[in-house]
Amino acid sequence: MEDKRKDLMIAGLYLGDVTLVLAALAKEMPSYVEGFELERVIPDAEELQPARDEVDALVDAHEVPEEIPPDLLEKILDTALEKGKFHSAARCLDLLGRRDAYVDRFVAGAGEKLRAGDVAGAARDVAVASNLSSDAGFPLFQYSGPELHANCTSSPQECLTRAPAEEAVTRALEYLLEGDRVRDFIGGLGAGEKRGLLPHVALERDPHLREFYSVFGEAHAALGEIEASDLAALKEDAGRAADAAARLAVAIQGASPGGGGAAAAVERAGRMASGFRKDFEAIDSLIDDLQLRRVRRRLGNMIESESELRSIEDAMREAGVEGGRIGDTVALMESLREKGVLEKIDDIEAKLVGLQVGLLGRAVHSQEHWQFLRELAFKYPASPIMCCIRKLNDRYMVVPRWDSELTSILRDFLGDAPPASA
Repeated sequence: MEDKRKDLMIAGLYLGDVTLVLAALAKEMPSYVEGFELERVIPDAEELQPARDEVDALVDAHEVPEEIPPDLLEKILDTALEKGKFHSAARCLDLLGRRDAYVDRFVAGAGEKLRAGDVAGAARDVAVASNLSSDAGFPLFQYSGPELHANCTSSPQECLTRAPAEEAVTRALEYLLEGDRVRDFIGGLGAGEKRGLLPHVALERDPHLREFYSVFGEAHAALGEIEASDLAALKEDAGRAADAAARLAVAIQGASPGGGGAAAAVERAGRMASGFRKDFEAIDSLIDDLQLRRVRRRLGNMIESESELRSIEDAMREAGVEGGRIGDTVALMESLREKGVLEKIDDIEAKLVGLQVGLLGRAVHSQEHWQFLRELAFKYPASPIMCCIRKLNDRYMVVPRWDSELTSILRDFLGDAPPASA
């Protein structure tokens, strides 16, 4: 066997990568191993010596076997399992014709450990069984994570994070694990067993779960501060505008129109007052629904009407017609403008958009919620069972779901909670 083929087999055995060994045995070596140099991939020659000895013992130095010798395949499998290379392990098991048997073995092991009280060990075994069931060797959370929330835009009440406890836990485990045999095992567990297993499986799937839990808590606290402070202040300002619009409308209706220009001024004031009152009738609901651009537009229209309302007030005064609450409304418009209420709305929106950036640790190009969900699920596989989406203006954003049953389970498991919001 030529040196390059031997080097590929040595590397494959050492790394637990059956693909390299298959490349070594191919009649024509595939392009992906062009330029392969064993010393660059694994520079420690001393570490390689056991694998080199194995290859020398199992492979005729002058003849390339047509398939991987079973003994070598077993050793690659053992190394692949040890190093967590489950795609390679699954391929080895397919070549040996034992994949289902291995999946069943790990599922059975999970059941035995669960009965013995070793929940963490059961989680490891069931995760391995899931990985061996997958052709990719690991669930593709960057696709299945966003899929969990695919219907949340149209049916938010059906979201995983709003589901009853037992349903939520089952759906979360089915997301974190895959494979028919694995899901049959999960389906056979009691509610308490599933609840106890979930956080261990989440940690098994997501080694950075504690890191995410920390930023998750920060995002939750930030959202609470926005709601308790920024949005509450905006409601107060919008409420003052709504009250002023209502009082102005009533006052203008009772004004004596007089004649000439005064009549026209009163009519114009009446139209403006009626429009303002309509705009602010449901302003609190718009703020609660985070329709901030609509709120900004309505407040902006009122503030921009200040000069026109002043001219109406002057025309009515010159004609000797009482202007009612026009002066008060003008003063309010001036106050809102000086306070920078429109800029404050922009700041609130920026803070809200920043929540999902904080969760991920960076922005994404599209700024779309589905892209954040995809990136989050890839970086933190457990994040989709702790987050949901919420509408902001005409788009959606990813937000933490602190009050969900799943978050409560993980919070109890992870220990100290981050600062609670108001």
